[in-house]
Amino acid sequence: GPFPGWDSADAAVVTIKAIPDTEIKLIAMNEWVPRSANGSSDDIAVHLSDPLFSLYLKNNSVENLTLVGQYMTTDEDFDDQNLTNVPPPFANTNGDFPSPTGEAYDTYYLEAIYAFATKTPFTVMAQYAGVDYDERDDSGFYGVQVKTKLAGFGLSAAYTKVDDDEDFPGVYGHRPSYAYTQSLALEPVFAGLQALKLAGDYGFQNGLKTSLALMLYKNDENSAMDDIAEIDLGLKYKFSGALDGFSVGIITAYVMYDETLPGGDDDDMFYTRANLDFRF
Repeated sequence: GPFPGWDSADAAVVTIKAIPDTEIKLIAMNEWVPRSANGSSDDIAVHLSDPLFSLYLKNNSVENLTLVGQYMTTDEDFDDQNLTNVPPPFANTNGDFPSPTGEAYDTYYLEAIYAFATKTPFTVMAQYAGVDYDERDDSGFYGVQVKTKLAGFGLSAAYTKVDDDEDFPGVYGHRPSYAYTQSLALEPVFAGLQALKLAGDYGFQNGLKTSLALMLYKNDENSAMDDIAEIDLGLKYKFSGALDGFSVGIITAYVMYDETLPGGDDDDMFYTRANLDFRF
């Protein structure tokens, strides 16, 4: 997403790699600090009365095939929370995006990635995520993606579809950024949304990498999210020598809405995000 802040959490993670070609993670979280628009995230820390639990599995035992699965459950309904510093509509809820759940729920995620053993790299990916709400109708989304590389250009095409009944929750982090059609400005988690993403990138030998992506959104259930187009342009430079490990990047999104936004005079929007990164 376009926001510079990140969520944080107090959690314990146990990673198990005793099984060949398999990674298992056992996760328990008892406090969540959501990002805050006013920077005072320490004031809106959410202490979970019952810990959140998650199980993550990844397996590469079949050649060229990667299987990923994750399950998460929370009994927190947030009825006893008093988050007075959180702006509406997230006050007294878990703050999930795009619609606060304020109730217990379970989520699960499955993904399969197959890289063909061909001279030209070619990868096919499929994903499915589901949510079982405690009170509302269940929901989920599925996605497919193909990726290749030609003459140094990385190319990909992806499609995702969200169930019509309910939005998919943000799941303690606001956004499921693992969706294949994730973009800078928009989130492919709204009920009934269909998203198509076409993307390409090219890396130069001097450390410069460029990227370009086009996203098209259609939603018959929500006119505000219908017939939207977004173009993302990114630049990233990795330093070498004495500055090895340091990189800078910038990405800009131009969003074209089919109807004028509430309270606005324009139906187009710009987002820009800059990043500085250093790795030891």
